Amino acid sequence: MDYFQQRRKALGLSQAELARRCGVPRQRISAIVQGRELAEESLAKSLEQHLEIAGLARQSEILPRSVLRRLNRPRPFELPVVNQDGWHRMERHYRDQIDSLGLELAALQWMQTNFTADSGVEGVGLCSLAAAGAERVWASPTEGGYRGHGVVDRNGQPLGERLLPALYWNTSEFEVVFWPQVGLQNARGTFRVDLLALIRVSGRTFWRPIEINGPLHREEEDEYRSRLLGVKPICIRDSLVRDLRLPELLRREILALGDAAHGEG
Repeated sequence: MDYFQQRRKALGLSQAELARRCGVPRQRISAIVQGRELAEESLAKSLEQHLEIAGLARQSEILPRSVLRRLNRPRPFELPVVNQDGWHRMERHYRDQIDSLGLELAALQWMQTNFTADSGVEGVGLCSLAAAGAERVWASPTEGGYRGHGVVDRNGQPLGERLLPALYWNTSEFEVVFWPQVGLQNARGTFRVDLLALIRVSGRTFWRPIEINGPLHREEEDEYRSRLLGVKPICIRDSLVRDLRLPELLRREILALGDAAHGEG
């Protein structure tokens, strides 16, 4: 809440002092400023008094989800149509790699039913992540906090309340949610990323697109993609994915993000 912060600073109050005057922990004020929470009625009145402002948003003003469901029933499980071409190519060309992973048949069938793989190599990458321990889940990038672009389906329609199939990789070092073949829309048009990843490492959260680059890929394409996405994607060569090294390489990239965050701190 920018106006909240501006008013606090104009009065020469620290967050800690404001929290003391309102009789709440400083973390409570921080959560309100960062947009994670709204103040309950008593705290809102206290903040308005000490900051000499009016009209502060309150918890009681949140429209209940039950009302929204009554007005228009959401369809979070309206499942996407899956293109099977990439999976068929994987079965034809990379059967030995898939067999060597020892992946459960149920996991493979779930991915083939719910994920679109744009290439056989991409299918190999998804299978290697599942074999490394990534679990099958349904989740929404927008509910996870993604704001970089509009998330759209294959028809170019906003995702809305719908959930997408994903893989959730939880280790002792980091957590990641991978959404394959996510459509992103900005003022320049709609483009699709091989994987959209929500990463939590070293106490920090990152959004990173992940791209699997073929042999004809050029570095200029990476620069163009970075400009479109507003962030540098993690790029992995397809030959390394075929060698079943995607989990290892992503782990290295994720830990590097955490190390860089520590360096900045």
